[in-house]
Amino acid sequence: MLTRVYVLSVIASIMLYGHLSTGNAAETSKAKPAPVPHDFRLTSELTTKVVAGPAWAKNLPIYEVNLDQYKFPRGQAFMAFESHLPVLKEMGIGIIWLMPLHPRGEKKAFGSPYCVRDYLDLNPAFGTKADFKHLVQRAHELGLHILMDWVPNHTSWDNAWITQHPEFYQHDAQGNITQARSWRDVAQLNYGHPGSWNQPLWNAMRDAMTYWVKEYDINGYRCDVAAGVPIEFWNWLRPQLDALKPVFMLAEANEPRHHPAFDMTYEWTMPSTIFALAAGKQPATAIDQVLLKEAKDYPQGAIRMRFLDNHDWHNDPNVWADGPRLDRLPGSSVLQRYNGGIAPLMILCATLPGKPLLYNGQEMGHEKHDPPADATARHQSPVWDFYRRLYGHYQRDPALYEGEFQKLVTNHDDKVYAFMRQRDQHHVLVVLNLSPEPLTCILQTGTLPGVYSELFTDAPQTFTNPVQLPLEPWGYRVYVQ
Repeated sequence: MLTRVYVLSVIASIMLYGHLSTGNAAETSKAKPAPVPHDFRLTSELTTKVVAGPAWAKNLPIYEVNLDQYKFPRGQAFMAFESHLPVLKEMGIGIIWLMPLHPRGEKKAFGSPYCVRDYLDLNPAFGTKADFKHLVQRAHELGLHILMDWVPNHTSWDNAWITQHPEFYQHDAQGNITQARSWRDVAQLNYGHPGSWNQPLWNAMRDAMTYWVKEYDINGYRCDVAAGVPIEFWNWLRPQLDALKPVFMLAEANEPRHHPAFDMTYEWTMPSTIFALAAGKQPATAIDQVLLKEAKDYPQGAIRMRFLDNHDWHNDPNVWADGPRLDRLPGSSVLQRYNGGIAPLMILCATLPGKPLLYNGQEMGHEKHDPPADATARHQSPVWDFYRRLYGHYQRDPALYEGEFQKLVTNHDDKVYAFMRQRDQHHVLVVLNLSPEPLTCILQTGTLPGVYSELFTDAPQTFTNPVQLPLEPWGYRVYVQ
């Protein structure tokens, strides 16, 4: 097991230039020096010098797939989705997370994929087990990896366990099986508690999860409502999965205690911070507080999932928002939610310490889109080149997936977020205007001088201190060396 410790060094601040308006020299000369904040450096994980999980996963972005959204013909989804794998590979994706594939409950149900009727079978609407096995094999041929979405906290009301193993479930005072939380379509499983664990349920759930690894060669799981299941179960289960093959485990949970049983956890504080930032309700420096708290609270090797959208947030970003409630925008686009700042915010997700997630359809434009049934339609997307360059470089550059993080001070720290990622000779300088205003950013640090290439334009750039960068509204620059 890795030693799970954090080293966080806070280093002295660098010179901060006075406030500048948009390139107006007269105003610049009159500007008063702003208060000098500290920059800081994260020199171990979350940076991620020691990355949790199997070696194959450390540099791979994740793509979440909701097969329902593709509108494939009934029974053909697995076969049809195979044609999407090479295009996703070309875009820089490395891990495919498939939302639940099991047969769905019908009793008290409304069609949710998270209402599982049989853990050992597949939804016939998607295809056969042979089709699924072929899909996994094709993914592996391309160097892609498959995560199944697993629902361990509850089952459908017509799951065979309800009648065959009622002892697997939680009961009320009258002896009735209870529903899970406020979800009327599912029944709550009962894993027991310290001193009285429900070992038969543990064994049955383990057997179901090892089945898909052994028989279908999947590469791991995204575990739904992972915090609803005792951490003792996950700590017991993980080595049994790893004994079969090195798996990658993602928890739908935000708590540090889920590491190291899980390699990656959801990051729910950063998205709500970004919403507030995009709405002009928080400064860009609010990001610092999230990173510093993570560095303090999470163990070495912990990977945090960075995202702007997923199947829960797609229609209502308040579903799992951790922090101030966000304004509901029914039917709004992702672009509207983030006030026009999707591009720099997606860059933030892919360049901060952690691992980026892309929800299917985001690659079709910065508005709310369903994914295309025709895989090659992605090549015509206005943001195809943006994601291809961003995720391709994430895979290639150890500065991004296992490099140190150094926050850089600018003259507009309330609106600009600038930082350096570094690993050995690899450097990535990220400068993001997280506001709808044009401005000129000035920054200075001893690590900057040298020749760089801008990631999205390939334009060469030679830096000398100080650096001045005119930035358009929501403008972004990513320089690689």
